[in-house]
Amino acid sequence: MVRLLTIALALAAAPAAAQQRLVLGETPTQGVLIPPGILVGDFDATALVLNPAGLALTRGASLVYVHTHADRDGASGVGGDGFYLASAPVFGRVAAGLGFELLRPPYAYRPAATSQKLACGLAVKLAPGVSLGVTWNHLFAAAGTGLNGLDGVDVGVAWRAAAHVGFAYVGRDLNTPTVATAAGTESLRRAHEFEMSLRPLGDDR
Repeated sequence: MVRLLTIALALAAAPAAAQQRLVLGETPTQGVLIPPGILVGDFDATALVLNPAGLALTRGASLVYVHTHADRDGASGVGGDGFYLASAPVFGRVAAGLGFELLRPPYAYRPAATSQKLACGLAVKLAPGVSLGVTWNHLFAAAGTGLNGLDGVDVGVAWRAAAHVGFAYVGRDLNTPTVATAAGTESLRRAHEFEMSLRPLGDDR
């Protein structure tokens, strides 16, 4: 499917001095960059971290490995390796996913620590073409980075209204996890992503 529109809106956390900001760009719980990162379309196991609702709309069990090389001198884009597994929907309605990522964030992150992320997800098909899903993300990192034990919760909705059009919403870090910094603690910002996809011919073309 051809993605025509993606809108990513981030709700700012409490104001803080620039030198106290934890990250620039993506948050630590976002994980390995997966291009093109569609939120509604033909889903596979990467739906676990892109849009958990997609787990219930997969055609069967799926195992995916992703490697992303990102320049660590950049200001955004997390490199690393990701392993994702999704079950086939049970009774055509409920599916689960499991993922593990080795993260290599850019130096613009503060702290820019190599870490690992475990992701567990569950999704249910509410109606034909409509699904709801949730993913729990847990970070493992070295002591003193402020990231070890960090938990983030993502919620996603996918709606394939017809063969020609689809809509999606994903809310990331909705639990606003807090991270320990030299200045105290800081809450990660919630992110809200919306997407509409159009498929003019109604098929994979």
